[in-house]
Amino acid sequence: MRISIRIILVAGLAVLFLAGCGSGTTRLFTKPIAESTYVTYPEWGPDCDVAVMPFVNVSKDKDAGLRARDLFVTELYISGAFKDVVDEGQMVEAMKKLKLRETDPISKDTLKTFGDSLGVQAVIFGTVEVYNERSNKPAQFAVSLRMVDVDTGQILWLGDASKEGGGTVSEALGLSDGPTVIDVARTVLSNLVDDLASEIKDRKVTGKKARELSKKQEMENSLKAKAVSAPVPNQQAGATPPAAAVKGSSAGITPTPVVP
Repeated sequence: MRISIRIILVAGLAVLFLAGCGSGTTRLFTKPIAESTYVTYPEWGPDCDVAVMPFVNVSKDKDAGLRARDLFVTELYISGAFKDVVDEGQMVEAMKKLKLRETDPISKDTLKTFGDSLGVQAVIFGTVEVYNERSNKPAQFAVSLRMVDVDTGQILWLGDASKEGGGTVSEALGLSDGPTVIDVARTVLSNLVDDLASEIKDRKVTGKKARELSKKQEMENSLKAKAVSAPVPNQQAGATPPAAAVKGSSAGITPTPVVP
């Protein structure tokens, strides 16, 4: 009888555990940009600076955009994916000068001006779609990100992820409340940054190197052209040019013979 009760308890715990696992779901999608023979994207990575725009917030929590962006920037610093992330105050000042808001669409020319004013090679945009603190349901968080090259306006990287807290045995047994929405958001954003950093590390782009080699070749060709077209240095005053002496000799001038 005791054995049967133990079996029932173990089976019950297994069911609760599986039920708890079912409530904790994660979805992650990222799109690395692949090059082709006719499209070459600029090189980006640890030698580049980046700006992170204020996140657009379409969730019900009015502060979700600010919180999510702060978490994302922190994770970005930790990853070392870029040389530097522009200070938020500097970025906001540049936005004011261009009269930009986070919800405004940005044209290619405006993006170029914005990037040049900040000295960055890429700008990251984000949208918080879901930001729900736990109540009678697990915490939920969803965000989408995209990184755009300021020179070309092309999307270098896309990331979209969502997560619902839960999935532990203690939660299934009602012994704990589970992760907060901040915990869930930090996990999601950390996963996205890890993917972005991995893309930067593994990406092999010849665009920048090709441009550098091209500039070097142009400089060498220019130096050669200048060397060929450079004038012959002036002779010293009173000196007879060698060419003139040869010409005089060939004109039939006979030297005086020496009598022994």
